[in-house]
Amino acid sequence: MTDTPIQCWLEDEAGKRFPVGPRGLIVGRSLASDVMLADATASRRAAFIYRDLEGLWLVKVGRSSVRVGHGEVEDTLALKPGDGIGFPGAHYVVHSDEDPSMASATWALRRESVPPDLTDLPRVQPLSDQAFTLGGSPDDSLRIPSWPPGMVTLEPRGQAWQATLREGVTVDGIPTQAATTRSLTADARIGYARVVFRLVEVAATQRDTLHQLPVELPTRVLLQPLVPSGGSITLFFGEIEVTTWIPGVRYDVLQALLSPPDPYVAGDPVPDAVLMPRVWGRQLPSDRKAVVTVLKRLRRDLEKGGLPGSLLVDRTQGRSRFRLAPAGTVELLDPR
Repeated sequence: MTDTPIQCWLEDEAGKRFPVGPRGLIVGRSLASDVMLADATASRRAAFIYRDLEGLWLVKVGRSSVRVGHGEVEDTLALKPGDGIGFPGAHYVVHSDEDPSMASATWALRRESVPPDLTDLPRVQPLSDQAFTLGGSPDDSLRIPSWPPGMVTLEPRGQAWQATLREGVTVDGIPTQAATTRSLTADARIGYARVVFRLVEVAATQRDTLHQLPVELPTRVLLQPLVPSGGSITLFFGEIEVTTWIPGVRYDVLQALLSPPDPYVAGDPVPDAVLMPRVWGRQLPSDRKAVVTVLKRLRRDLEKGGLPGSLLVDRTQGRSRFRLAPAGTVELLDPR
């Protein structure tokens, strides 16, 4: 983890910098854009650029051309330092003050699911170049009270991890029948007794945030619709703010939960009978499984952004909600 957060920015041909802050950057012809385009053929909102735990991303949100390198961007694209981004009448280069010696990704365990009594387990547990153990002993690197001691040992092996697993530990949902050692790579899911962690590579540009976000509910939420592609959400945890991108219908569900009709308020459980018409209008899905599917994907979007999706979005007895801290506020920003 670095003492000073790594900075990323766009730089135009005249050398002017546009920092990618916690809320990302909107690029477009609109006067409210963070990076304004003068060309009349550019979309009012052409692109949204933001950082999450997996790196720096560009989302095309308008109809005008967006090119990275020699290719046209159709939807979402990962960016890296040195990439050139072309818009109508303008060109920018991606920069970062990251030390080149730190360019490779680090590793972490990202919490996928836990029972209600273990929600204080870390959402993101950084891994170092030393062996790391998971189990119920105080001597384990990560103590999980419901586990026997030393259930999992992880040791770095280049771009993979050697995992020593005791009987019953699951890998990608499949339980081991006996103690075993195997190689695990990115996105492998390790589980036991209803606790599941995913092994992930974390972008160097986000190492500084790994320990910062508390496992608690947000005190303030900002929603920025960028229809029809989706929108961004910014959550405030005390003085820390985190922004991520939510695409398509998942954003529609998010907005419906955070700005429900009377008599409901943000943070209340909203019944399907109220939620579904606000999201799908007259084209209602044939059953409520559509809500369950969208909520599951919304949680993953939030977790990809470094947010506790399973804590924030819950569903009980046909009612769904986005959880806020007591007296938490929601602001819906005007589309720019």
